[in-house]
Amino acid sequence: MLDFEAAKAACGDGDSCLSEIGLALGAERVVGGSLGRLGNDFILGARLMNVKRGVVEGRAEQVVAGASEKLRSAAQNVSRELFGKPLAVADAPVVESVVVPQGPSPLVYVGAGVGVLGIVGFVVGGVVASIAEGQLSDPGAVGKDDIINNGQVGLAVMGVGAVLVVVGVVVVVVPLVVE
Repeated sequence: MLDFEAAKAACGDGDSCLSEIGLALGAERVVGGSLGRLGNDFILGARLMNVKRGVVEGRAEQVVAGASEKLRSAAQNVSRELFGKPLAVADAPVVESVVVPQGPSPLVYVGAGVGVLGIVGFVVGGVVASIAEGQLSDPGAVGKDDIINNGQVGLAVMGVGAVLVVVGVVVVVVPLVVE
């Protein structure tokens, strides 16, 4: 518990920090929030973080006009919004309420990028290997050792490209299956 308190004290308000705190607690999901004031209004915000995936699953915000006594009701409404429950507390004068849906995990974009890089490598390697094979079939070709080396490099690039495609697919699919 002391390690958790030290980690919490060292952290700021970022999503990665919220995720670290959740991991330290062994939690699957964590809710973090903020409270600010703009003029006479209070702005109460919260986010629901999936600790295992390291992504924010939802955000909710409410602006409460006037008295701070209304903040408890607003906090209940924000938490209900995060978890998709109907708003039950009607006595908080809400000026604005927003739930921001979150997109796919950043891993999806990383996996897609790695997969595309793998496809490009596979195609370029295949072209280099095909050119080398064509040159080897020419009976008058000079420097056959260099041509063979080029063909081997092309085949190696194809192999690396194929591995990158598989890694990209795994990085995209595994978080979806784990969820």
